[in-house]
Amino acid sequence: MDAKTTERMCGWVGDLHALEGHVEQALDEQVQMEPRSAEVAAAFAFFSDTVRGSRARLATHLEAMDGGEPSRLADSLGEWLGAAAGIVDRARATTVARSVRDDYVAFSSIKVGYEMLLTTALATGHVSTARVAELALRDYAACLMRANDVLALATMDDLQSDADVTVVNTGVEGAVRAAIDRAWAAA
Repeated sequence: MDAKTTERMCGWVGDLHALEGHVEQALDEQVQMEPRSAEVAAAFAFFSDTVRGSRARLATHLEAMDGGEPSRLADSLGEWLGAAAGIVDRARATTVARSVRDDYVAFSSIKVGYEMLLTTALATGHVSTARVAELALRDYAACLMRANDVLALATMDDLQSDADVTVVNTGVEGAVRAAIDRAWAAA
């Protein structure tokens, strides 16, 4: 691979590393939450472990690519985004369901980034980057599926914790999951 392509590839890998760092920070706070559902709590731990592992794998790969640390500019961007998100989080109450929703959005963004990285790596013949990207796609597919599975539980957790909301039907999570499955099957 020529020097310009390698430089670009390192930049894209560094950007993903920074994005995962931002998500990892949010997940570190999230695992401290105490949802009513043990399944949601287990999902939060799974998300945190998965992102941490993916980010470590990517850092190792980035060091092997350019012999250095992950991009300081990319890490600075991730820190800045994390600080901005922290300000927004302090301005509104974070609930279990909002956390799962935000996880789903973050995992989707990272998955898209890895899909683009895989495409680029395959197109430019960078086999080791393609392997790292494919492993990350599997990780984030698992996170997205898990978030999908627990979102209704998390929403019920919030509803049942809110003194201002009257819940007349409990146990609707199965019906929600069935509706989601039907929607995907019809797509």
